[in-house]
Amino acid sequence: MSTQEKTTVRQAVLKKRGDFFTKGDPESASDRIIQRLKQTPAYQSAQTILCFVSFGTEVMTHEFIKQALVEGKRVLVPYIRTKAEGMLASELKDFSELEVGYYNILAPKEDCLRLINEQPDLVIVPSVAFSQDGYRIGYGGGFYDRYLGAQADRSHTIGIAFSVQVVDRVPVEDFDIPVDQLITEEAVYDFRPTKISFRDIDQTNYSDLIDLKLRPDQDDFVSEPIQSLADCWLRRHDKTLFVRAVYHEEELIGYLLYHHDPKNDHLYLWRLMIGDRYQAKGYGRQTMVQIIELAKRLGAKAIKTDYVLGNDTVRHLLESLGFVEVGFVEKYQEVAVELRWD
Repeated sequence: MSTQEKTTVRQAVLKKRGDFFTKGDPESASDRIIQRLKQTPAYQSAQTILCFVSFGTEVMTHEFIKQALVEGKRVLVPYIRTKAEGMLASELKDFSELEVGYYNILAPKEDCLRLINEQPDLVIVPSVAFSQDGYRIGYGGGFYDRYLGAQADRSHTIGIAFSVQVVDRVPVEDFDIPVDQLITEEAVYDFRPTKISFRDIDQTNYSDLIDLKLRPDQDDFVSEPIQSLADCWLRRHDKTLFVRAVYHEEELIGYLLYHHDPKNDHLYLWRLMIGDRYQAKGYGRQTMVQIIELAKRLGAKAIKTDYVLGNDTVRHLLESLGFVEVGFVEKYQEVAVELRWD
């Protein structure tokens, strides 16, 4: 992808972030992001963390760094002498050891440098923009990509950003490295290898499935499990209709209902629901990726589905995966979309 494409995205998101900083509540949003970050197993188990020192309109990390030191974490911060040398990591003992350095970012004073070569357990990554699959556009220096790319066994990486910085896609090059997780004030995204699986529904998980609920504002977007189970029973002689429970590891988080007839070239995704307690965790995207893989294993050349007009969350998700609009069902106010592959 061209440098110009990245520049265009970078400029647009920087403007959004700047507007949010002046017209929104960046301090409260930063607090929510940091609270979510500190609740992650990756942070709680980490002994050594590398965290960027925020500047300008970035998510505020100064207090977080101070708190991490008080909690007994070994805290590293970036240190840059020159662009050619790249980003180094220096151990911080006290926040007062920092002064304005490269690019006007707080960095360790020369007499407080403690350069560390060992790999941190956790790297907290800044960016201008993050895509919904974990890739990022920084300020153009490539410092974090080079730092992470040089690691023999990559540290766990968590990007933190305001929700206005999340975009459907960013231009990706061969050397770009996605983060493992992304945290905003609204959601936690997990981009690690999927732990999503599809299982039969039987007496062992039926009750858990029925207990799944939607948020009140989602009632018009998808049927709850009991309705889909009833639909399947009424169509029990249809050998092309399948209903499956969606699991994350060993926890039931949703269900899907789909048609697949080998005579057709596509799989039709009729319904997909992720329970309200499991939303905003990246599970919807991971489930869709697994559905695409399922369709390919079944020999399908496409997936067709639809969503209720106004369900912008699903629209953004499908668009980010490459689905394109192919029609509109007036009777049900549903937008028909499909994804095709060779």
